[in-house]
Amino acid sequence: MNMENKEDNEEEINYEKSKDYWSNVEPTNCGMLGNLLQVSLPDIQGSLNFLKQVFKLKPAPLKNRCLDCGAGIGRVSKNVLMQEFTTVDLVEQDPKFCEKAKESLINSGHLGNVYNVGLQDFKESSDTYDVIWIQWVLLYLPDEALIDFFNRISAMLNKNGLIIVKENFTKGNEVVFDKEDSSVTRPLANFKQLLKQSNLRVIKEQKQTNFPKELFPVYMLAIRPIK
Repeated sequence: MNMENKEDNEEEINYEKSKDYWSNVEPTNCGMLGNLLQVSLPDIQGSLNFLKQVFKLKPAPLKNRCLDCGAGIGRVSKNVLMQEFTTVDLVEQDPKFCEKAKESLINSGHLGNVYNVGLQDFKESSDTYDVIWIQWVLLYLPDEALIDFFNRISAMLNKNGLIIVKENFTKGNEVVFDKEDSSVTRPLANFKQLLKQSNLRVIKEQKQTNFPKELFPVYMLAIRPIK
């Protein structure tokens, strides 16, 4: 999770640098949250509340199968998605995170497939999904790769299915590059333009509350393909 005092930079995202950064992070909740464990509870509560609102939409997605993208050790799957969905599949590029997720979730009764691959290389799934959840990971995809990713996963949605993005956004119009983990934090308006280019539209959005003020604003977006 990126702090707002990171340097604004024109450098490009480097997949290998991001991968190396996360390979040195401990497979714990504290590691997943950048040592900001205090945000875990409000994050979980905010996500569960948003999901409940999403299920009131008409037409609403079903609750059969969900895909957790950038799943880490399965923190969100365990505390949010498996509270609502019968089966949850995970996509995560770090192998030790995948192993920790399997260990943590194997007896949940809700664990589906675990795909050990980065989002840029996630091409297909053996299943289709009612909801595809993407949290704190799209900042590692350049614009073109992000559009390509959205195009691929849109084809994995079931009827009435949707994509939910939970992500950091800058407060102004600037794009902020983080050298440490090779990530980019975008303005919300910029992100919505990328959604439009991906033939997607936001049908519901909500700002996460009860986070420390020094962090980037975090928004949850429910997104559907434009028919």
